[in-house]
Amino acid sequence: MKTMKTLISMLMMTGLALAMLIPVAAQASCEQGDLTGVWMTYGISIDTYFSNSDETDRCKIKVNSSGTIVATASYCIFRDQKGKYRVDVAGGSVLVASNCRVTGTVDYCYLDACSFGLTIEHGTLSQDKNVISMLGYSRNDNDVVFSFTGVKR
Repeated sequence: MKTMKTLISMLMMTGLALAMLIPVAAQASCEQGDLTGVWMTYGISIDTYFSNSDETDRCKIKVNSSGTIVATASYCIFRDQKGKYRVDVAGGSVLVASNCRVTGTVDYCYLDACSFGLTIEHGTLSQDKNVISMLGYSRNDNDVVFSFTGVKR
């Protein structure tokens, strides 16, 4: 009889513990609206063909509720061995899956041509929805890779 009470008590405690975990699991999921807002990204680009990492990048990226980058409110500042220069963002999109995986593209203009872009190949949105860690590459030069961290303002 004592064993049966102990078993019932353990089952009730286990059930209670599992019920308490359900809200935590629900908070771990992401939705597209979590990306809405202004993101400041900071990172480095590396040319893997020439084995050099001579550029740092920072961007202000505004994302609307559907994941589209608002070009008029976005820009990047690149720094290389020649100095700093501003690059206009021409568009793109950033998407987040329910498992918080982030993918996307950032299109930008450079030297009077707006045919340049970055592909966010792997990214993760933090549990608090305020930080994105991203890895990707240049669509114009696939051996140029980048690592960025984005912080929501």
